[in-house]
Amino acid sequence: MAKPANRSILTMAFVLVVIALFAWNFNRKMLKIKSSKAPRPEPSASSPGPGPNLPVLACFCSDWNYLCGQAKELIGEVSARYKSRLEVRLIDPTSEPELARKFKVAVLPTFVFFDGRGKLVLRKEGPMTEREVLEVLGQMGLGSQEKP
Repeated sequence: MAKPANRSILTMAFVLVVIALFAWNFNRKMLKIKSSKAPRPEPSASSPGPGPNLPVLACFCSDWNYLCGQAKELIGEVSARYKSRLEVRLIDPTSEPELARKFKVAVLPTFVFFDGRGKLVLRKEGPMTEREVLEVLGQMGLGSQEKP
């Protein structure tokens, strides 16, 4: 039979192995997350896409938040209505923490509206109804569009 001192050494060794495996697995997952982010090209004057005078609706949402599911549906509908007259962005704060810090996102979803000059029009924390979003867009001069 093993002495008690040997048991405590074996227990400590087992705990150290478990901690090492946990750290290795965590590090592997973090590297996978970092490498899965596609590099984004820097915007340039010659890059195609929306011009500088296009209003922007940015929505900070995450997959794990149930209110964000409703917000994503709303954003999809708004994007379809205002195809070429509004730039719509869905931003996951866990994937883009710099943007979330810049806009001080504390509640999900958070809606941020910018006019065509890049000036902040409205920042709303929490869910918005379709009517509220359309009212803000109307105040921005986009008017209402019929559903396609």
